[in-house]
Amino acid sequence: MRAAGIAAFLFFLGARPSAALGDAFCLLVMDAESLVCTPCLDPLVRLCRGLPAFIQEERVLGILVPGGSAQSSDDSPHIRIIQKKLSGLMQANDLRFPVLVDRSRVFAELAAGSAAVVLFDRNRRLIKRYSLPLSSRQQEELIDFLLR
Repeated sequence: MRAAGIAAFLFFLGARPSAALGDAFCLLVMDAESLVCTPCLDPLVRLCRGLPAFIQEERVLGILVPGGSAQSSDDSPHIRIIQKKLSGLMQANDLRFPVLVDRSRVFAELAAGSAAVVLFDRNRRLIKRYSLPLSSRQQEELIDFLLR
């Protein structure tokens, strides 16, 4: 993980003191292209709707990876369009977790054209990656980890 990824990770821990003390939490890494692809977006929305509001607010951090291969500045038209689409998605689906736009593309490999969930459970000393869409069993397992 490059320095920007480490900074995002530490930001998340700092913003969520309970997670820093050992609770499970997850990163939801999304490719920006999935915002305009209904078959790609549906599993993401289903997953998020299956998470209780307090889990979304306290134990989930979204990372949105813009398309392309170069870093993007804050005032880039591409970034502004992505942020607008993301805002609409979040409001329309009552999604409550914060999302960082990965302008440096640190998490690009994890997103890989779709979305991935990376679960961190300090108590169990576990890091686990899921690719969307999740099976019912995987979703239950993820929620079980996040509730503990």
